[in-house]
Amino acid sequence: MKDCQKPATCVPGWVKSLLGTHPQRDDRELNRLVQSIGMACFVKYYKDFADFSRSDSIVVQKIREAEGYTECACATRVLKSRQIIRSGRARDALKRIAQSSRVPAQVANTASQLLSQGV
Repeated sequence: MKDCQKPATCVPGWVKSLLGTHPQRDDRELNRLVQSIGMACFVKYYKDFADFSRSDSIVVQKIREAEGYTECACATRVLKSRQIIRSGRARDALKRIAQSSRVPAQVANTASQLLSQGV
């Protein structure tokens, strides 16, 4: 990603697509992103991803130490998760996870709890 003076204006095309211009494509893209992050990972570290006062590198290190993923894999998860949150689609992602039959009940329950907390 290129450096820029105003980070809010530097939004990759796939993130722009999450902003609601094409609902069907947006939903497919959101599903793809959540699956690439990992539904359990998105839920487990949601509060870390959503806390923008914590640097990406701090969150990457936390996930790396806890899960044993490579640094690159952790950085990708942090970047994609934070871009979902910035695009305003975190609730949609958590709703999908809460309703998914592909995650353990504990993950779905945690997603529901985050939603009930007003995420």
